[in-house]
Amino acid sequence: DFVVINGPDPESLDPAIITSQADGRIVSALFEGLTRFNAVTAQAEPALAKRWDISGDGTVYTFHLRDGLQWSTGEPITARDVVYSWRRAVDPATASDYAGMLFYVKNAESINAGKTTDLSQLGVRAIDAKTVRVELTAPTPFFLELCAFWTLAVVPEKAISRHGDQWCLRQPLPVSGSHTLEFWHVRDRVRLRNNPLYWDASNTRNNVVDLLPVESPATAINLFEAGQADVIWDKSLVPTELLDALSQR
Repeated sequence: DFVVINGPDPESLDPAIITSQADGRIVSALFEGLTRFNAVTAQAEPALAKRWDISGDGTVYTFHLRDGLQWSTGEPITARDVVYSWRRAVDPATASDYAGMLFYVKNAESINAGKTTDLSQLGVRAIDAKTVRVELTAPTPFFLELCAFWTLAVVPEKAISRHGDQWCLRQPLPVSGSHTLEFWHVRDRVRLRNNPLYWDASNTRNNVVDLLPVESPATAINLFEAGQADVIWDKSLVPTELLDALSQR
């Protein structure tokens, strides 16, 4: 097991709702987008999309999904799931604090403001089951990095339609990312386990990951020193005078 001191208990596990880095670390393991951040370079790289084409004027992106993508529950992940997820993120009914991450997409800002009520006017289309076309309002050089942000992650329409606001709490939770949710025990831990149906499962490290909700620096240091945690992820939980000493270990 790999044990992480992560920070406060999650606000939610919904990519469209969360706002904190601590929640983002959990959600990014559960739900993936068209791109992801390379762990070494921090640059966007292919994720659910294996490649993309960009129009000459930089305003149209055509993403080609990988073959055989599946939710952790076995159903196929398709271009329609991408369209649904992005429409949901900008829908004012979702009340996403980070809906603005999508405002570079045609009509996203108008939809989020309630000026355009037809979600189908959002500039994202499923051309076929494996092809997503995105129209931007203007050339956006960092758009591929935006696609890696958790607000744009692909979420399960069927589970959300069936369970509403409680969809993240129902098991089995269909996920598109590297890990599945084994359990979430408030004030104890979130436990993640490798997703065998993830497209890059062969390169996923740490079969089981426990994320502990610790907000006290003293508690964090004690757990780390006692060998009960492998990583203190949030530097704010480490007293400044100990940062240099601990970083040498």
